[in-house]
Amino acid sequence: MPIRRSCASSTISEIFLQVDAATPEFLVSEFLDWVVAYLEDGAEIADGQTLQYGFTLFRCLVQSGKLTLFAPDFRSLPVQWVDDLISAFQLIAAHKYVPESVALPADIPWLQQTAIVGERFEELPMFANRAERSESNKADSGWFIGSQSADVDNNNPETLRVMSLYEAIILVPQLIPFLSLPAGCSVLFSEGDPVILRDWVKLEIDPESYLGRLNRQSRFDI
Repeated sequence: MPIRRSCASSTISEIFLQVDAATPEFLVSEFLDWVVAYLEDGAEIADGQTLQYGFTLFRCLVQSGKLTLFAPDFRSLPVQWVDDLISAFQLIAAHKYVPESVALPADIPWLQQTAIVGERFEELPMFANRAERSESNKADSGWFIGSQSADVDNNNPETLRVMSLYEAIILVPQLIPFLSLPAGCSVLFSEGDPVILRDWVKLEIDPESYLGRLNRQSRFDI
């Protein structure tokens, strides 16, 4: 479904993006309001430039005063840019509503930020734990992703490595909806629904909340 928005900036007269009918209209409207305000406040967007919005990036194609937006496909590395923004807005929705589902504030990282991962972190059973971000390292997301297998030592520094969150979610896409949970949260993944802990106490999920409905879908499909 094509969406167009006029813009009164000196360089961009129209903004164009592609979503589907199921994409929440108000999220698209909020995003377009943000882009229009950014441009009408005097900012300039060059062809090929990227815009950070929440977790994701949008890549800009500028031709004859028309701005067309692309997003990562969230499956490929190097990044493949696509004009279908459905997945990007699914992420925006999840990162807003998953913390709300357990009455917590959102702390949305950037896909360029890093996570620490352990040996066999991409295999079930696995877990993800978020600590406070490093004050001295702006790239740190606070996330650690590791294996729950008894034969894996997640405290062995020789088996730990650092990778971007984007690279990590390609390998563990089930973590995607939970990335905006704040420090102190852990998510456990095995068979069945993910379990969320806050300070090691299990949080109850209202089955009628966004996350409850997401669990009924069995997976987060992008």
